[in-house]
Amino acid sequence: RMDYKGLIITDALNMGGAAEVSKINSIDVAAFVAGNDILLIPANVRKAVKKMKRAFKQKKFTEARLAHSVKKILKAKYKVGLSNWTPIETNNLVADLNLVKDDYLVHKSMAEAITLVHKEGELPLEEELGLISLGDADGTVFYQTLARKRKINRHEFKGDIAKAKAAFKEGQTVVIGFHRSNASPWKVSKFSTKQIQLIQSLSKTHRVVLVAFVKPYALSALGDIADLSMVMMSYQNNKAAQEISAKMLLGEMDIKGTLPVSINKDIKAGSGVLIFHEKQLRKVNPFSVGIDADKLRHIDTLAQVTLDSLMTPGFQILAARNGQVFYHKAFGYHTYEKKQAVELSDLYDVASLTKVLATLPLLMQEVDQGEMTFESTLGQLSPIFKGTNKADLTFKETLSHQSGIIPWVPFYKKTLRKKDGKRLRKYYRKKPSKRFPVKVADNIYGRSILSSMQLNALIESKLIEKGYHYSDLPFIFFKHILEEKYDAHIADLAKERIFSPLGLTSTFYLPLGEVNKKQLVPSEKDTYFRTQLLQGEVHDMTAALQGGVSGHAGLFSNAKEVATIMQMYLQKGNYDGQEFFSAATFDQFNTCYFCDQKNRRGVGLDKPQLWGGGMTFQGISPESFGHAGFTGTFAWADPEQQIVFVFLSNRTYPSMKNRKLIDHNIRTRMLKLVYDSILY
Repeated sequence: RMDYKGLIITDALNMGGAAEVSKINSIDVAAFVAGNDILLIPANVRKAVKKMKRAFKQKKFTEARLAHSVKKILKAKYKVGLSNWTPIETNNLVADLNLVKDDYLVHKSMAEAITLVHKEGELPLEEELGLISLGDADGTVFYQTLARKRKINRHEFKGDIAKAKAAFKEGQTVVIGFHRSNASPWKVSKFSTKQIQLIQSLSKTHRVVLVAFVKPYALSALGDIADLSMVMMSYQNNKAAQEISAKMLLGEMDIKGTLPVSINKDIKAGSGVLIFHEKQLRKVNPFSVGIDADKLRHIDTLAQVTLDSLMTPGFQILAARNGQVFYHKAFGYHTYEKKQAVELSDLYDVASLTKVLATLPLLMQEVDQGEMTFESTLGQLSPIFKGTNKADLTFKETLSHQSGIIPWVPFYKKTLRKKDGKRLRKYYRKKPSKRFPVKVADNIYGRSILSSMQLNALIESKLIEKGYHYSDLPFIFFKHILEEKYDAHIADLAKERIFSPLGLTSTFYLPLGEVNKKQLVPSEKDTYFRTQLLQGEVHDMTAALQGGVSGHAGLFSNAKEVATIMQMYLQKGNYDGQEFFSAATFDQFNTCYFCDQKNRRGVGLDKPQLWGGGMTFQGISPESFGHAGFTGTFAWADPEQQIVFVFLSNRTYPSMKNRKLIDHNIRTRMLKLVYDSILY
């Protein structure tokens, strides 16, 4: 019924239970007649061969049946290349047989399997702990992992129970690690009588946490474990099991294993205390999340090429998996003068990442709360659009860049003199006043009507044929809609509803009033509008005329905090126990509605271009999403691989005419190198 055509292999035929299967035929003959092709570990190979020959002569199976299995075996040998056999290269045999990805598979398996059998006390464990190691095998990794984060009083037990109890303060938590050898499955894994007496006696005066690095059946000898504070079953005594068990006790890893077998009538198969921690970004070893650290060095190499080729003065890169940061580095300098190295705490003008970091989560909340729908029109959302060619454009098509809105309106040019490009005095002054309150840049203040003049020009702009045309205008429009609805600045809305609840302390509009200017990476030496170094002032000209705050640009941040917002998206609106919007709402936005019209975008989110090109590489999950920014920024998240990647740079310094970072596809290549480092 299964139409299975592969090799069929028995379990070990020398097991006692299997030996009595057939009283008429031997187990070897019975297994072959039943359909097996390969008979594994007969109790006696010579006798098994004789019995097979005798059974053939007695016509208990036919030559055709024998030929069927022989041909399958020969075919399998051919498929693996044994028809062209060459000797195995043995120079690096140990390394070849013990690959990094195999180590990770062991690590991952242990993380899934380790079981908290019983729990009365609290996790993570307190700052000062007692520790006793029992058994005949080494428990150094378990001790060292605990000792990195806790003060450990370690006692060597030599059979004196009274002395062991006296080594710890009464009521103190004492961790007992039971370590037996993994060398063979036949090795004894039981507790000795003296060890059981120690555990039972100590549990009457202390909080005992027992961690057993053995087969689960060993626990049956302990009887009632109710007096123990905790019992953890770690199954094996390898390094991975010891490290992971310690991290679980320290509250650094989820505990999600259940028992594969029953211990007694009270502790049954499938039981286990499950503990899941809120997913907050924290730094970990790459290996612990299935990443090959050696392959990550290729990112460093490409980073150096990027700097040497003057594609950008410097940048920050962060990569995380499963909510844990495995790569976070700063490269280069603020400028090509190399006076100030980039630090991880420095802030970049993230340009169009503002769309997905500030405006879009606010809009997701609006949809989630039923305040807006994908079919809401701009005319319905604000009276300013009524009677215009934008009135009937829907929320969905507008934010998917499908509505026919033109890509850009360089309104700022209308405020410059045509003959020499200098700023017109009727629009700008060097000092602020009631008539000129809008800060455009350092010592440049715009006329109060500039923002509304620009908005009207954008609203009155022509429409082109519907289809994919990426544009800043939709997010400028929705900034106005949100501010009009709530009578509040979008910077305040984003801070109140998104940034502060996420615990962000380095994500701002108008950062000059928030942080030291030295932390702000310059974006450009502007020679065409503001004629000054832009450092802490928004690079985008349209946003500058809105006082530096817009729905499409204006935000400053660092890689860690950008990644935090992307992780919140990856967790579909949840972060650190807070729900910003529902998973169903996020899924609505993370859908490509116009892919059949060669538009890869979701609603506000960029998506992979399945027919090639775009900001990602061929083969990445279609569920992945993100955005890029004009200044050389990029953020991407992938639900399938649980990856978050952030790249922040100032490729526009000293001039936005420098397109090397874009032309050489550096951001996408960096992302691909992260994926190339995935072990599993």
